[in-house]
Amino acid sequence: MRTVQISIVSIVAIVGATLGAILFVALWPYLQVVGRVATGFIIVVFACAGVLVMFGTYNLIGIMGARRQSAILKSRIISEGDVVAAWSMDGTFIHLSAQHEAAKVPLQIEAAKPEPPHADREDILEVYRLGNSVKDIAAKFHETEYRVRQIINQAGEMRTK
Repeated sequence: MRTVQISIVSIVAIVGATLGAILFVALWPYLQVVGRVATGFIIVVFACAGVLVMFGTYNLIGIMGARRQSAILKSRIISEGDVVAAWSMDGTFIHLSAQHEAAKVPLQIEAAKPEPPHADREDILEVYRLGNSVKDIAAKFHETEYRVRQIINQAGEMRTK
């Protein structure tokens, strides 16, 4: 088993060395161009890495500044249970919890929709006498059929089928 592995490694090494030699001989006239392309590639990689390092450093500086500012603000805040106060530079305390409660927006209440004016009793009876149905009268005057029937019944003019 060991001899099979050694022979496979030997064959791969011989074939690889042969292909490398053939490639080297074939590219001999173009080695200057290949060198320039490789040099250009390495220059581009280093330039991109430099830009990445610059922006990474700038970002790190910003993060460190934000953490410093946050630490300064947190050192001025006093918290005990639900009450939070902040110490201001003039030596007074600002009650932040009270300001937060005072800033809450009150519950918004929808305005009542204006009701359409009720039809006059005489108008409903007049339209009914012209032969219109209760349903048509209710739609025309924006009333319920029940109310139209009540008005007609009170006048004693309800038709039977």
